[in-house]
Amino acid sequence: MKSVRSGLARVAAGGTLIVVPTTTQRLDKVRIYEVVIAAGDGVPETSKALTQHIRVVDIEERVIRPIGRVSPEVLGRIDDALPIVLGIS
Repeated sequence: MKSVRSGLARVAAGGTLIVVPTTTQRLDKVRIYEVVIAAGDGVPETSKALTQHIRVVDIEERVIRPIGRVSPEVLGRIDDALPIVLGIS
């Protein structure tokens, strides 16, 4: 697969991207480390960021084009959720 189909990403060192996948499924159950994103705030449908599935991908191998961009407020909530998943404070 040569694309990151759904998710939020930040450029990291060495030509890689840190990706937080998103889903539109099970929005009725949101854990403390998941972040709800309203439709129109960088995603076409209301979604949740699955910070427990964070990964690093190679930009040249996996990314074809950007899909969208979330607001700084949403990105801040994702940043706040990551230490919970990673077990750091």
